[in-house]
Amino acid sequence: MAAIVVAGLTLAAGLAWSMQPGNRVRWMLRGEKDTPIAELKHGEWAKVTGIVSAAAPTLTSPIGEDDCIGFRLEVTRFDSRMPVVLRRQTCQAFSISDETGKAHVDGPFFLALDLGEPITVPQRRRNALEEAGVPISGILFERRFTYREVSLRPGDRISVFGLVFLEPDPTVPAAGLRVPPVVARIHGSKDQPISVFRADDA
Repeated sequence: MAAIVVAGLTLAAGLAWSMQPGNRVRWMLRGEKDTPIAELKHGEWAKVTGIVSAAAPTLTSPIGEDDCIGFRLEVTRFDSRMPVVLRRQTCQAFSISDETGKAHVDGPFFLALDLGEPITVPQRRRNALEEAGVPISGILFERRFTYREVSLRPGDRISVFGLVFLEPDPTVPAAGLRVPPVVARIHGSKDQPISVFRADDA
């Protein structure tokens, strides 16, 4: 009997582990080595690790109000058998830099950034739920919600995995007629978005 219980707990722990996006990405990309940005090759899939910088005005996350490049959000209702009432993810294009250079990361994205512990939604941010179409009032009382939110911020050290394109760089003067300057861009697609995850998860 004890063996069955232990097996059940092990299975449950394994399922919980696999449901974390960072864990899934780490498993899928196990053994994938970092490619220095200066060594990226056109048309190849590559994993790059470096420091993030914004390529456009930053966003503000809906509940935590973090200044960020992208975020993942999950809102849960206390009094429901299907408690998740809102999931949202968005991320802007950004740049990533390592010791060898800089690459532009254009998306679309899969933010494999694991959510933290749940926090009660502040009263002043409940309007964000209402704007998203979440009913916030019950028949006799206001509903209670918690949220888990994670942000991608300028200065974060992350890894990305996507398809590399080397394109002419109009911001750098040409060294010669036969050596046009190029810039690395990392793209994804709707079917194969760019994976973005913490460098320590790789």
